[in-house]
Amino acid sequence: MKEFWLIQRECIRRIVTTGIMYLFMSTILLAAQTLEDNTIKWIIYAGVLAICIYFNVRLMMSAGALHYKSYLSGEVRRNSNLSVKEGKDYKPYQEYRPYKGFLSGFYMALPVAILIIVAAATVGEVTAEDEIGASSIAQAILDMLAGWAIIPFQVLRTTYHLDVSLYWALLLCLIPVVVSGFSYIFGARREKRERERMDERRRKVNEAGKKRQ
Repeated sequence: MKEFWLIQRECIRRIVTTGIMYLFMSTILLAAQTLEDNTIKWIIYAGVLAICIYFNVRLMMSAGALHYKSYLSGEVRRNSNLSVKEGKDYKPYQEYRPYKGFLSGFYMALPVAILIIVAAATVGEVTAEDEIGASSIAQAILDMLAGWAIIPFQVLRTTYHLDVSLYWALLLCLIPVVVSGFSYIFGARREKRERERMDERRRKVNEAGKKRQ
């Protein structure tokens, strides 16, 4: 049970920086709502989202590579009949497992999804004055915490007066889950391929040395 919670903590820790970036994106989008040109608003949204996804990919690839190294350390210990308990350079809960990237993304998306559900459940008719049927302070808090997912749909409702359900914003919550999951796996596989190439080079060097002898 202890290892279970350590794994949860590790997955949350790996997504903290990315989560801060998505929050920063929400702040930028909130500020962009003061612009009059709607085209610029959408360009800003697409640009900032692309930047967030890029860094999300880079960070989770690094996490996948790091966890794969821990997995190899664990394999060495198991194959050598050594203790697999936590040590200075090895922590069992950091071993690579394909699901961990998706779990990290889930933890980042979960609070945003909850806020979206609350907003969608309390939203009234399409109006330009009060989007979520609550105080302006509540709306500002919502936009600060979940703006990267919900602001585009608010714009469709308030600017274009389209009766679009805010529940559709839940689809955007899948972005960090999918991006984190596959980036984590790709990072681990890239680390594996790099190590295989290194092993192959060593093998060829050793064979060349034996032939010279």
